[in-house]
Amino acid sequence: MKTQKEYIEYLINQVEDLVLKKSLNKSQGNILISKLNKSIEQLHINNQTSAINKLRAFIRKATSFMHARILSQEELQPLIDTANSILEQL
Repeated sequence: MKTQKEYIEYLINQVEDLVLKKSLNKSQGNILISKLNKSIEQLHINNQTSAINKLRAFIRKATSFMHARILSQEELQPLIDTANSILEQL
């Protein structure tokens, strides 16, 4: 079974794929990845509340990219689904 950290790393890979496909530019990808890395950092110090807040911030920012027509619903949904699965485990 994967750990929360491994699931977040998988989510980072999904974001990196969107950058490679040019759906997100590097700066936009870095914004999302930064939120995910901060969530991992909080898990390392056993601060679940902060890790949850960082994941929720990731969801809000990723969703804002859809509203700004940067990401499509089809590109966004796997990110949201994975993030919500992680949140359910925390």
